[in-house]
Amino acid sequence: MAEGKNLVSKFFNVIKHNGGVTGTFLKYCRGIEPKQGTLMGEDQFGNKYFENKNYFMARNRWVEFNPKPSDPAYGYFHFDASQIPPDWHRWMHHMTDQAPSEHPLPKQKFHMPHQPNYSGLNRSYTPFSTTTKKIHEWDPTTATSGSETNK
Repeated sequence: MAEGKNLVSKFFNVIKHNGGVTGTFLKYCRGIEPKQGTLMGEDQFGNKYFENKNYFMARNRWVEFNPKPSDPAYGYFHFDASQIPPDWHRWMHHMTDQAPSEHPLPKQKFHMPHQPNYSGLNRSYTPFSTTTKKIHEWDPTTATSGSETNK
């Protein structure tokens, strides 16, 4: 009986942690699993990182992305893993046990500021072709009718 009470209390704690019934429902609608954990820190883009050691090893660290990203190309609720900076990536994938908020990495002169991958947003690098086309598409405004060419 005590186990059932403990399970029910965990359920209500997860709902409270995720913004009540409405917030939990909206997370489910967006495909985000509602979880409860300790806030480990926040990066420069507003993403929040959590940890709960009671979950399985590969699922005990997660990120809640900023719903209003700094880059307007992403729009609302369009997230991908390339928006996670490298120092938080190390922590998320258990390469280190120390969160960057507690033990930041030393900055090297060759480090560049983090930028997300834009390849799926039509903002990726597209090389310009300097060669002429071998096959040209048909343009109906410049083509003549078939009866005029046979005369």
